[in-house]
Amino acid sequence: EFVRLHRLSDPKKNKFMSEPMAEFFKDVYEAKIPGWQGRLDFLKIEGKFAAGIISFVSQDEWWLYNSGYDPEFSFYSAGLLLKAFSIKQAIEDGKKKYDFLRGGERYKYELGGKDLQLYRIEIKLD
Repeated sequence: EFVRLHRLSDPKKNKFMSEPMAEFFKDVYEAKIPGWQGRLDFLKIEGKFAAGIISFVSQDEWWLYNSGYDPEFSFYSAGLLLKAFSIKQAIEDGKKKYDFLRGGERYKYELGGKDLQLYRIEIKLD
């Protein structure tokens, strides 16, 4: 269901979410990472899947990995609403950090996100 919503939400996402990429998302979600758990949440409106998110949670953190929504429910801002619900859940679960991860999408700022400088360090060992 998540893959369907991801594809529906944007033509670029539809092109991106090929069958091999859908399999990759499944593998990432199911990966066994010590201290972390994959989480898949959906919002239903009028009995239909309106939005979905994949997140990874640890004892102290919640990372929003990716999302999708059905444009049929754009009037309700279903994708944004589900993300807001996930932030609420993270707070209720006592998480100390909610991370939208990389990218400058508008919704991240609408939900209170702040830019964090990322650095890439390469070390060459001979």
